[in-house]
Amino acid sequence: MQQTVALRRAMLGLAVVVSLSAGTAAPETEAALGKIDATVLNSAGVGVGNVQVLVLEEGVAAVTDASGRALLKVQPNTHLVTIRRIGCPEATQTVTVTSGATSSVTFTLACFDRIMADVPSAALIAVPDFGLEETGAAECRDDLLPPLTGTGSVIVPGNATLTDVASAPCHVALLLLAADRAPVYRNTAATLPWTGAMSDVVAVALPPTKLKLPVRILVAVAGLNATERADLTEYIRTSHLSTARSVLDVSFSGVELVDDVDPTAEPQIIFDASARDLLDGYCADAAAIRGSAYYSSGRINIYYLAEVLGEDGGEKAGYSCGTSDAPEIIFIDADNQPPFTLVHEVGHALGLSRPDWGHSEEYIGAYRSSDGLELNVMAAYGVPATQQHLSVGQVAQMHLNAESWLNRPSATDGSTLRERFLTPVAPIISACTCPETASNPDCPALSIDIPREGTLIESTAIKACTVTPDVTAIDVCVGTSVTVDATFSQGPLYTSRGSRLWVSLSPGIVRVVDASTTYPWNDNLKGKFTGVAPGTAIVRAYVDGSFAPITVKVKATGVAPC
Repeated sequence: MQQTVALRRAMLGLAVVVSLSAGTAAPETEAALGKIDATVLNSAGVGVGNVQVLVLEEGVAAVTDASGRALLKVQPNTHLVTIRRIGCPEATQTVTVTSGATSSVTFTLACFDRIMADVPSAALIAVPDFGLEETGAAECRDDLLPPLTGTGSVIVPGNATLTDVASAPCHVALLLLAADRAPVYRNTAATLPWTGAMSDVVAVALPPTKLKLPVRILVAVAGLNATERADLTEYIRTSHLSTARSVLDVSFSGVELVDDVDPTAEPQIIFDASARDLLDGYCADAAAIRGSAYYSSGRINIYYLAEVLGEDGGEKAGYSCGTSDAPEIIFIDADNQPPFTLVHEVGHALGLSRPDWGHSEEYIGAYRSSDGLELNVMAAYGVPATQQHLSVGQVAQMHLNAESWLNRPSATDGSTLRERFLTPVAPIISACTCPETASNPDCPALSIDIPREGTLIESTAIKACTVTPDVTAIDVCVGTSVTVDATFSQGPLYTSRGSRLWVSLSPGIVRVVDASTTYPWNDNLKGKFTGVAPGTAIVRAYVDGSFAPITVKVKATGVAPC
């Protein structure tokens, strides 16, 4: 915020040139009044119309014409001339006027573009554009602006869309985050009418509320007595749900966790130990969970269990089943996990899955405390209880990335939550590219953020975001195995770093295990596929959260070529 204010003040400088003509002493008749001939120019020396010119103590005002000129009649005296235009800094100059003569004053005006919300009291964060781009030798100025803050409106320094070469076109985009509303994103000239003129005012109508994210919480822990149930309920409400609310609010996420029936109420917490046998299969049984009475369609389903295992077999504090193509299924260890566990897993469900599985330690420019602790809620390890947040870039990808559950079909009619919430306004979903730590014109770098407490850190890690299997489809027989290779990289760069994982979306049809070598310089991912039952399944090769799908057709014994 201090940087934004400093930048704004730097833009307030006005070059003023005053020339005075000779005159006579002030008479008392109108014919002998003095005149002020005011001219307002832009930085290119072109007249600016529709600028108010005022002499407040005289109660005299005029508006400049298309050439930037205005003429005012005033009593002979020393006057303070003021100019005003929406989106431009107010400027004043003292001018002495003599009887029957004209005093000329010329202002060179530097103006601002402005983004205005329809809620004057709303605290706002605006990102005028995301990715750096060039048109010839010109850099687009909107790309050079950091996220800007304001209340009710946000000042954009200078002219947002001009390049260093005024005639060069620029990509336009605007993401507007509000403290208590769902975000608005525009990325076309039709919906974001910036012009080459000064002081554009873009009026944005915000949604009436935050986006309501329905959540269903089911606790499937056996043997709990009434007191233990009450204690766990209290812990989930005052620790996990309260932290989630705080993080989502302070991050201007525009998302609110609500009950699956009443959108104005907190999520219910249901106890049903009978679900344990099914849920103990974790993400491998995602398809069966979706077809059971323990699953609520169109909602984020959060299951608290006595133990949670990931698809790699390791114990987890929490786990989202995005790797099994079920990001809306989340498991959390019920044994007093850290307060941020729930919101961390919701972040994964809303598309924060790459790079490094969505964990912010590998973001270039993430914040750390003076003790070296990660301050972002998507860090894989503990963060201070009072300093948890999502970055502006993370919030943008939660709403814009096609992989986010907000943008995946989640209702019986195939609609997404954003479509249902924003109807009749269609959501704009942008595909984000490799790597997610860098921005492009329609998707921000995950680390784009407003200034926060803590220290910015730089990461030099190269995390994979491209996985290329040797084959995209393969046949295998029941009871036999086939080995498949995949390579991984970040763009044209091969990387030896990375967490590797093979996942079968239908383990009852084909089973897959990692057969890779463990040498750190090895850049391939080797999977061993074994047919279990006839049918067709999808297997995913994962590295650092990025994946490639392989279609596997399992044939019965006795069916050629088995």
